[in-house]
Amino acid sequence: MVHRSHTWAHFALILVVLLSLSVVSAQDTPEPVGLRPDAPTYALHGLYWVGYQTFTITEGTYPLTVAAWYPALNPKGLTESIAYPAIPSKFEGMPEDYRYSISGNALAEAEPNGSAEPYPLFIYAHGFASDPWNAAYLTEHLASWGFVVLSVDHPEIWNPTYSEIWSASIKRPLDLGRTIRFAEQLTGEGGDLAGMIDTERIAVGGHSYGGFTSLLAGGARFDFEALKTACAPLAPEHPIGAVCEPLLTHQADMAEMAGLETAPTGLWPSWHDPRIKAIVPSGGETELFGAAGLAGIEIPILMMNGGGDMTVAPEWSVIPTWEHTASTQKAMLLLDDADHGAFASSCDKNPMPLEIGWFAGCSDPVWDMDRAHDLINHFVTAFLLDVLKGDAEAHAALAPGAVSFPGITYQAEGF
Repeated sequence: MVHRSHTWAHFALILVVLLSLSVVSAQDTPEPVGLRPDAPTYALHGLYWVGYQTFTITEGTYPLTVAAWYPALNPKGLTESIAYPAIPSKFEGMPEDYRYSISGNALAEAEPNGSAEPYPLFIYAHGFASDPWNAAYLTEHLASWGFVVLSVDHPEIWNPTYSEIWSASIKRPLDLGRTIRFAEQLTGEGGDLAGMIDTERIAVGGHSYGGFTSLLAGGARFDFEALKTACAPLAPEHPIGAVCEPLLTHQADMAEMAGLETAPTGLWPSWHDPRIKAIVPSGGETELFGAAGLAGIEIPILMMNGGGDMTVAPEWSVIPTWEHTASTQKAMLLLDDADHGAFASSCDKNPMPLEIGWFAGCSDPVWDMDRAHDLINHFVTAFLLDVLKGDAEAHAALAPGAVSFPGITYQAEGF
């Protein structure tokens, strides 16, 4: 009897240990789910937990806050949940004490997971007067698939005259250079993300003015003659026409800020860093480039837009980009009938647009935001896995014959 009791006690102990191990094992990797149950393959959460930290770039004439997402360890099996820092609005006229916060899915200050380091770098550029967290659904998602993502908080203020658009057009590519140099420090010996970042494999993406920024990063060049032609028929209240006057009247100031002796009469120099291997612009304006300026882009590109975008319509963004870039590997994705806000965080994650009466800034009149974001995550992830990691399955998933999602228009070459 004593022997039998000992046997059952021993068996019970083994059972408890096995159950405990199964729980720990289940926590080793995140559950592969998307925002919706019908999320496509590359919209499912990747193999890595998502860590998050903020840093400050002190090099230069003004500091830059840097948001960083990266593959992380999660030994305690914590739920990925975070409230990104409360910040003031960059909209002119807002109360000085106004602050807003964006919620997301990451682990603050989590220990980096160096199991597959170094990871390719994706730099995300936010929209004009927006913030680094306004596409957290994407930046978090890419980290879960084995990318380090950096996004700086560009210091610019929106007002109806776009008075800072000309200076931002120079500061943006300069800030990008500062971000790459900072990434080298982060991943260097003694850095906070030591060994984590492959600064020879970089992609740049962004939405709206961030899309414009990523086009610059890819090799697009300023052409003010093209801008004059594009602006001539536009009224000041036109979404694109609003930026014409401040850009056209500040060419000399822009040249000085860029370190040029005079404003070039033709194409301006390229801002492209050869370590940037691909770009992902969404809703990126092209009027300052024209056909000749866009031809400077020769690297792989995934361009995206809302088919019903009322701010940066396809004919001002993806259509000329598709027609004029010299890239041999390119894809164009349109979310049919979607407006500009479909690429931003949804209102439940970022309530700021609602609070200032701009519902369109965090919603879409046609699309379910989770479905739109699942598709964006799917295409961007597959594209970056292909061009930065050489993933053959991801490459095949971008072939036109492999894409059959309802509600989108898709073209691709080189896949």
